[in-house]
Amino acid sequence: MDVPELLRRARDRRGLSQRDLAAVAGSSQSALSSYERGGRSPTVRTLDRLLAACGLQVRAELEPLLADVDERLDAALAVPAGTGLVLTGVRALQRSLDLLDTVPDDAPSWQRVVRRGPVTWALDGASALAVHGLVLPHRTPEIVVVLDEALRWWLWQVRLLPVTPDGRQLSQGWPDLPAERFPELLEGRVQFVGCAFVTLRVVEALPPCLRAVVVDSEGPLDLPVLTADAVEQGHPAHSVLLARWRLRRTVGA
Repeated sequence: MDVPELLRRARDRRGLSQRDLAAVAGSSQSALSSYERGGRSPTVRTLDRLLAACGLQVRAELEPLLADVDERLDAALAVPAGTGLVLTGVRALQRSLDLLDTVPDDAPSWQRVVRRGPVTWALDGASALAVHGLVLPHRTPEIVVVLDEALRWWLWQVRLLPVTPDGRQLSQGWPDLPAERFPELLEGRVQFVGCAFVTLRVVEALPPCLRAVVVDSEGPLDLPVLTADAVEQGHPAHSVLLARWRLRRTVGA
């Protein structure tokens, strides 16, 4: 049973946000967010309560071992490689990142102050797996970024504000963000408000990655992409699917 996907689908069918469902089910948004990311697993009782709040229930049936994983894997492999990646968002991201490196040296001081690039980043999660040929459902491009001075100034430049799951805004000005708040970013306990074109995951150092050329109607893009192993380390929810994928490639099934 893919619990994260089950919870996301249940919320979507009811039209509830994480905060709304958590309130109805007597849970917390942070716990629900962790369940949907695969970081934690709810108990059977908690899962039943969350689904009941959506007007749904789970009916257990016996089936061959890993049949559900094979079904998801077959669906993912049936989609042509690259089509699952939302390149519009990636192009918008690159244009935004370029702002940090295109300010001329003779620009006014208020413009030069935001020149702190380049930001260290790579495609992450389902977006990285789409490049590797395993297309999973996702709404926006996912990237992993290194938390350093360049990232802090870029987030400030594009007006992205970090907000905790309970709705507290951490800082109005990224350059002044206290270092003691950084662990919250690295542990994924904040979201970024105002970022419609990309989903960010913040890390201390970039995991293993490679470069890949992805093509759409606007032409080719040379992109940094996490390896499949690195995606698995950062996204436990993908681990079962990736393990089955490797096994099937190994045995030729």
